[in-house]
Amino acid sequence: MNYFNLTMSRLFQPLLRLYSALLFLLLYSSCSRVDHKQSALDPKGLVSQNQYDIFMLSVWITIFLFCAVGGCLLYVLWRYRAKNKEDAMEIPPQSHGNSKIEVSLILASAVILVILAIPTLQGVVLMNRVPDANDEATLKKLSLDRSQIEGAITVNVTGKRFFWIFEYPQYGIVTANELVFPASKAIRINLRTEDVIHSFWLPKLAGKMDLMPGQENFLWFIADQEKIRSG
Repeated sequence: MNYFNLTMSRLFQPLLRLYSALLFLLLYSSCSRVDHKQSALDPKGLVSQNQYDIFMLSVWITIFLFCAVGGCLLYVLWRYRAKNKEDAMEIPPQSHGNSKIEVSLILASAVILVILAIPTLQGVVLMNRVPDANDEATLKKLSLDRSQIEGAITVNVTGKRFFWIFEYPQYGIVTANELVFPASKAIRINLRTEDVIHSFWLPKLAGKMDLMPGQENFLWFIADQEKIRSG
């Protein structure tokens, strides 16, 4: 009996420490604010909402897999534990591979990849260009009004070592460090840098895009509401 208790103690102590650490991380993460001014988990635009949905899909799939694998591991540890000293000394029958299990795991992995790939590719297409104002099918799918796309505002952004330059070619305006735009209107951002690598980040509106020397990048977004935001 003492040997059994010792075996169980050695078996579950590492698991207890692991789950205690996970519980601490869960409680610690709850101290953060989702509505923080630079939180990407509080989307306020079409593009950022799409990115958030893809992120949460991967999170829920990961949680499911973690629980499934962890549950199977705990079951096997409990079901096939050594009940006495004789069991601990006995070497169980050795086997190699199981075709049914291996094929099932491969198929399950492929299904998960497809589930993640479809919305991801749709998101890439969405971010790659501003929707056509005459494409009624796409506008309906994205729940957009034609007036939001027509006359989209273009902003040329140039990254400098210590500041940003924002140029509005349609209005002949150039500003620094503050990007001003109307809500409920498509904004096209052309990105370039003249010196080092920069990262242009609008966490609640359009995510992050790197600016590389000698290369022009692009992103677009539609803000849901008028508000001062950080980036």
